[in-house]
Amino acid sequence: GMGGAVKNLGMGLASRKGKLRQHSSVKPWIDAPKCTGCGQCILWCPENAITMNGDVAVINEEICIGCGECLTVCHFGAVQYNWKTSSDQLQKRMAEHALGSIVNKRDKVCFFNVVMNVTKDCDCLGTKQKPIIPDIGILASFDPVAIDKASLDLIEENGGKSLAQLSYPSLNPMIQLEHGAKIGLGELEYELVKIIDRSHE
Repeated sequence: GMGGAVKNLGMGLASRKGKLRQHSSVKPWIDAPKCTGCGQCILWCPENAITMNGDVAVINEEICIGCGECLTVCHFGAVQYNWKTSSDQLQKRMAEHALGSIVNKRDKVCFFNVVMNVTKDCDCLGTKQKPIIPDIGILASFDPVAIDKASLDLIEENGGKSLAQLSYPSLNPMIQLEHGAKIGLGELEYELVKIIDRSHE
C-alpha cells in the first residue's frame, strides 16, 4: 500500500485493539529453509503464537494476531506474508479507522505529507533504506484522501512509474483511497497549488 495521511491516521491513532482488528486478516508463516532457529521471533511474539518444531519456528495461526513483530525481528527473511490477499482488507480497515479518528474533528485537523526519502518498505522496519525516487517536497491539505492521491500522482510524475511499480507491483495503494472516498473520509479530486517551486534551482 502506501504510508501517507490515511495510514498515519488509521494505524497511528488506533488503539491496540484497533491495530489488532486491522491486522487480523494478515497472517504470517515461516519459510522453513530460511529459518535458522535463532528464536528471536519467539521472544518478540506478544501472544506466544510461535514455537519451535525441531530447528524451525512454527506460527500458530489460531493464536497469531498479525502484528508483524516476527517480520520485524527476523533478519533472515524467514517470516513471510501473502501481502496481496491480505493487503486489500487491511487497507480498507485502515481507512475506516482513519475516519473514526477524525469524524468529530474535521475542522480541527490539517495533514502534511513529506514526500522525501520515499522508500520501498515501511520505516517501521527500522533499517536504513535507499530512496526509490528523488525528493519531491511537502504537501499540505485538510483532506487526507486528497493529499495521499496527490502524493501518489506526484510520485508517478517524478519517478516515471507508479508507487506500486517502484515498490510492490502486487499491492494497489488506491484501495485505501478509493475506500476512504466511498465512506466519506475525503475526496479523490484535488487542486494542486504550488507555493514554492525550487525544481529549477
